[in-house]
Amino acid sequence: VNKVAPDTPFQLFSLRANVADIAWGFRGFSLVISVLGVVGLLFAFSGTHAVVSFLMAQRKREFGVRMALGASAWQIVWGMLIQTSRTGLIGLAVGLAVAAGLVRLLTASAAILDFGARLFVVGAATVLIATTVAALVPLLGTLRTDPAQALRTE
Repeated sequence: VNKVAPDTPFQLFSLRANVADIAWGFRGFSLVISVLGVVGLLFAFSGTHAVVSFLMAQRKREFGVRMALGASAWQIVWGMLIQTSRTGLIGLAVGLAVAAGLVRLLTASAAILDFGARLFVVGAATVLIATTVAALVPLLGTLRTDPAQALRTE
């Protein structure tokens, strides 16, 4: 280059340095997306916890009647957990359908992108576990409910 055009500014970079510069952008983007995912999961966790706590407070008298008639606290917790899980599974199915549609759209426009099923399985399992734990925390408070006290409250 110096023989052909000595006045031309020229700088030589290694391929490794160029790849490292490009990878830095992807790592930064990945970090931002991961943080946003954790924040979203925390919002979903706290929302589920709040809704189940509210439902438990509203249905405390009903649970007292059920326990007075012979239902165990575990039966009530299990029934409410199934009810909460049903709602969570519907939301999870809708979210997976939207994600699958977006992946098809992205992979059609850029043949380089390849999303495996493992990403979806891990994401769905994480959301399902977080929903179950968020629902179990207030539901386990039902185990300490005294039927007589629950019947006296309005």
